[in-house]
Amino acid sequence: MEDVNGRMKSNHHLYQRLNARWFPEYERFWKVFPRVEGVKVVTSIPGNHDIGLGDGIHPDRLNRFTSHFTENSTSQIIKICNFELVLLDTSSLLNTVSPEIFEPTSSFLDYVSNLPRPYGRLLFSHIPLYRPPDTNCGPYRESPKPIRLGGGYQYQNTLDAQLTTRILDSMWPVEAVFSGDDHDYCLVQHTLEGRREQVPECTVKSFSFAMVSLDV
Repeated sequence: MEDVNGRMKSNHHLYQRLNARWFPEYERFWKVFPRVEGVKVVTSIPGNHDIGLGDGIHPDRLNRFTSHFTENSTSQIIKICNFELVLLDTSSLLNTVSPEIFEPTSSFLDYVSNLPRPYGRLLFSHIPLYRPPDTNCGPYRESPKPIRLGGGYQYQNTLDAQLTTRILDSMWPVEAVFSGDDHDYCLVQHTLEGRREQVPECTVKSFSFAMVSLDV
């Protein structure tokens, strides 16, 4: 019992230290991207640096992100200009051990699949969708290499093929997909079995100061 209490106290102290680092960065974020009256700023899609990834997501970090960056959910639909913007928390969808983490996003995906489709639909995901190995990213990518399949500790370069198919089937028809994570531009076309239409996915290049060219 003492050992359990000791671990709980240690975890609590660790979380306090992490919060002490996190909140100054949270305040800095809003200084860099200040709220402007009449402009809707959407910050609800978490990445692996926000909450972790898959089975590595800690509920406290997910709840912290949700309470400070979202309107109650890390997945949502925004209707604007005759389009549905579907913001999908794929980082949580990769979790396999904690229903409190993966179930809300999985249920959201099922909910979207049953909605009528009066508008064009755009999908936003932090993690790029699966594509065959060595798929070309187009002429505007700076790196000579395509997005590599695979991952490591708390990161994954693309979703797997099965989850990608589930997402696209649930969202169909999808006009386009926008993703991030890779820090470089990539444009690919997705083809679903049994469908003639292709779905373009644009992985948006990072504009982080850390990515600036040394020649500038």
